[in-house]
Amino acid sequence: MLETVGEVLRYKELVKNLVERDLKVKYKSSVLGFFWSLLNPLLMLVVYTLAFQVVLKVPQEDFAFYFIVAYLPWSFFAQSLALSVGAVVDNAGLVKKVYFPREILPLSLVLSNFVQFLLTFIVLIPFFVYFHRMPGPSVVVLPLVMVLHIAFTLGIAMILATVYVHFRDTRHFVEILLSIWFWLTPIIYPLDKIQGTVVEPLMMLNPMALFVFGYRAILFEGRMPEPLLLLQIAGVSALSLLAGAQVFGRFKMRFAEAI
Repeated sequence: MLETVGEVLRYKELVKNLVERDLKVKYKSSVLGFFWSLLNPLLMLVVYTLAFQVVLKVPQEDFAFYFIVAYLPWSFFAQSLALSVGAVVDNAGLVKKVYFPREILPLSLVLSNFVQFLLTFIVLIPFFVYFHRMPGPSVVVLPLVMVLHIAFTLGIAMILATVYVHFRDTRHFVEILLSIWFWLTPIIYPLDKIQGTVVEPLMMLNPMALFVFGYRAILFEGRMPEPLLLLQIAGVSALSLLAGAQVFGRFKMRFAEAI
């Protein structure tokens, strides 16, 4: 594991180039460019606010802010997995011709999505002002939560990229999985609405719920996340990254033959 990390660091220039490539390809020939990344969460905000506040009248104070601070981290996670599925296969030319740590492929996709995630935080500025919920001292913990979020996402991304090399139905499976996972994560609904229902035990086993609780505590509630929550986030992140590294490392030497 440490040897792999050291090797990836030696190829940090390649990581940087791939991240830049992914960002440029995404917005190539696009009139609005990066503003599409801002427009998407805002459009989702309008749709879910109308559905849950106007139509269903779900009681939740400052619903728009409550939603957006959870949706942005979810969007980073979901987009990273959706794109990382093909991280190896979509770069077959590189994999077959040039040596480099194969872990760089899913890593660069996760990092490019993380850059977009950071930039979309611009969306939060008017919410902080309008709802009078400016971040407090607890914001110092935000970088830690973000780093753990990257680790958690990268671990799953490496597993999916590995599986997709051998089973091309994986991409379709991931699309379905993310749709279900979204509704099992408390992004839209208040927690008290699922207490005592069949959804509650499933949600409590959902690692992304932990991240949502962490981001909401820091950005929405302006308080420090509980130490137990941070330990849980660190635990699921370490487990995900270790599992991803093990699976990816076991099969990476055969990627060129398989694709």
